[in-house]
Amino acid sequence: MYACRTFPPVEAPTSESISSALRNLARQWRVPPATVLTADVSLDALAFPLHCQAEIAGRDSLRIELWGPLGLPVGQLWATPEEFEYYDALRNVAFRGPLRPELIARALGIPLPFELLIALFLQRPPLPDSVDSSTWDPQQRTLAVNNTCGKLFFRLPHWELVAYEYGSYPQRIRVTYADWETHSLPYARQLRVETPRGTLSLRLRTHTVRETPSGPLRLRIPPNAERVLLE
Repeated sequence: MYACRTFPPVEAPTSESISSALRNLARQWRVPPATVLTADVSLDALAFPLHCQAEIAGRDSLRIELWGPLGLPVGQLWATPEEFEYYDALRNVAFRGPLRPELIARALGIPLPFELLIALFLQRPPLPDSVDSSTWDPQQRTLAVNNTCGKLFFRLPHWELVAYEYGSYPQRIRVTYADWETHSLPYARQLRVETPRGTLSLRLRTHTVRETPSGPLRLRIPPNAERVLLE
């Protein structure tokens, strides 16, 4: 009986209904002044999972602390659209320089542009201002919305975000969202980022928002760092 059940039909969305839904989502996905979360992170480049605590100040600044098993410090990352700092606690080396995806790969194993790095920890991709085209799958009740910033996949009728694709093949990055929390600020508890250089899985443990950041988001390089690499 379960296999034979039928879902209520969903009408194909019109361009007006898509634009209206995106405006509603923009209000629901408001970016708070500060977001703080803890999560478990799995990387292809590492044989053991990591634990992280991240704080995001709006969309302008991100600070991440990484630990390994038994609380072993692994690294600290701080990034803005212009600057990047990463302290490798295992090698006691600090990296500083203009932000580039290759530098993010030092910390997370996969290269990501800053806007997608922020979107990853905010659990929501950037919404398009306009829709170039859309594709409707009535059997899966899935809508694909195309724009220059990427492609968004929603499952109707509740407009639940399923996935986001950034870039084009072979540099395409795909983020899959699952296990949504439907509080006043909806967010996905599980994410999987797939890139040509590897994958990253993130499972949220805690998620809170604040009206103000805890302070200037800056990375404090330990004074006993053996060397600092400037680029």
